Amino acid sequence: MVDMNSAFTEFGDSIKLSKAKRSELCLSRDAIRETVRSSFSDSGRSVKFCMQGSVAMSTTVEPMGEDDYDLDDGAYLCDYEDTDEEEWPSTSTVHKWVKDAVEGQTSANPKDKNTCVRIPYKHGYHIDMPIYIMKGGTAHLAHKSQGWVKSDAKEFRNWFSDRCKPNNGQLRRIVRYLKRWKDFSGVDLKGVELTILAASNFNEAKGRDDDSLRYTVEDIIESLDASFECEKLVEPFEDLFEDFSQTKKDSVMKALRKLSSNLGFAHETASEEEASDKLRESFGNSFPHVKGSAVSRYVKTAAPAVLKRDGRSG
Repeated sequence: MVDMNSAFTEFGDSIKLSKAKRSELCLSRDAIRETVRSSFSDSGRSVKFCMQGSVAMSTTVEPMGEDDYDLDDGAYLCDYEDTDEEEWPSTSTVHKWVKDAVEGQTSANPKDKNTCVRIPYKHGYHIDMPIYIMKGGTAHLAHKSQGWVKSDAKEFRNWFSDRCKPNNGQLRRIVRYLKRWKDFSGVDLKGVELTILAASNFNEAKGRDDDSLRYTVEDIIESLDASFECEKLVEPFEDLFEDFSQTKKDSVMKALRKLSSNLGFAHETASEEEASDKLRESFGNSFPHVKGSAVSRYVKTAAPAVLKRDGRSG
């Protein structure tokens, strides 16, 4: 058995969204905020903002090839919190307010989607701005086709952050590994779905991301075998897998079992080079190729890794 933690650490550093790209996203976010705030102020309205999504949770990965990346920034309308929902403007109306405000912000036209207004940038990224009204401490999202629906992205960010606090960032790294696996392997899952699956089945292994990922994937498979669902544990508490066809379910499970098999092989082999070659089948060439023959570095520890539930160390 070999210790691949250092290889995973190098891999994690290579796929994490760069500081330069994050900085560019935040500069664009700030410019859009100022544009929307100014437009709303001119119309006698007020708005606040709260960043959400993978950038806010530090789980964004570098895009592959021509794939773009994004930042989610919620716009919270401040003038309706003390009014009845019957008095709120329509969701199409508030979408138009934001879309009109950001028209001309970039060379490409903004896109009015069901759940947000999207502002695309030519550098290969976009800003998504969902629109909310808070009522009784609960956020209501302006969904163009469904109306005002309970949906609290801030609470989801807080739910995830609470699960990250005890493990010194390991859960965030596990999510990023899984996102790169999804992108490289073409697995039909969304980032938020992988985030929920990883956080709900996370196994901590101090100093051993390879063990943590292997055990977490095993538990994801076990949980989906028992009940194929991915429940968002904040408003609106929906099952994100509810509309999956059986074909899609089978495809996801096949991909997860292949990943689990490759992680298991990497754990069992005595060769770091064989382990890295197998892991590159799941993660691509971004995963480092470790050169070396058999038994180049065995795991030698005084005590097993500290894990979440059953104390597994092998």
